[in-house]
Amino acid sequence: MTAAMTILTRHDQLQLARIPLLSGLPDPVRATVLDRSSVLSLSRGETLFVQGDSADRLFIVLEGWIKVFRLTAEGGQTVLHIFRAGESFAEPAVFGLGRYPASAEAAADSRLLAVPGSALKTALEQDSGLALKLIGVFAQRLNAMVAETERRQFLSTPLRVAAFLLDLIKADPDLARETGEISLRLPYDKALIAARLGMTPESFSRALAKLKDMGVDAQGATITIPSAKDLADALETGI
Repeated sequence: MTAAMTILTRHDQLQLARIPLLSGLPDPVRATVLDRSSVLSLSRGETLFVQGDSADRLFIVLEGWIKVFRLTAEGGQTVLHIFRAGESFAEPAVFGLGRYPASAEAAADSRLLAVPGSALKTALEQDSGLALKLIGVFAQRLNAMVAETERRQFLSTPLRVAAFLLDLIKADPDLARETGEISLRLPYDKALIAARLGMTPESFSRALAKLKDMGVDAQGATITIPSAKDLADALETGI
């Protein structure tokens, strides 16, 4: 893992504009927080932090994907979430728990903005509205966890894969505008996607094969979908 001065590209600025914790801060406060932050570069598979480490920083993904997981008693991994560009994580650990309750590593080559908890705590003193933004972030994260649990419990494996593909489309402005056929690349390896969706790699492959009945074609990491509407309809009606 390498750290650099806080040199943010135009693309980085666009990602930060999606982060409620930063986007609504007064310009001087936001500038101070960014000045105290640093950009980290991680290679795929590189560890960011380990469960139990002191939580002194929260992170914003600028590029890539970050896997957050806990180790099982058998030495395996339970994937809790995979964060994409434009998302922040570790806020509860920094502002409440004091230690990271899970581990994190790069699921792909990634760049992150590491924000010291002390910088945001100072910002809290200068802008009381930040506390409301934090509550909103926590509520949003809780809702996402509930939705993820519901998907695992109530959706069949093909529908879980369909929902995952639809999420990828919605997160990409260019793909989200498409009304016809869509081609996308899976953002990380299929075994990790399977773990994220609560299934085995073999189940994931069978689920993709099932989606072929509705026109979804998988060629390696490239997935071709008739339309986003077809996926949404499948989630509404079941397959």
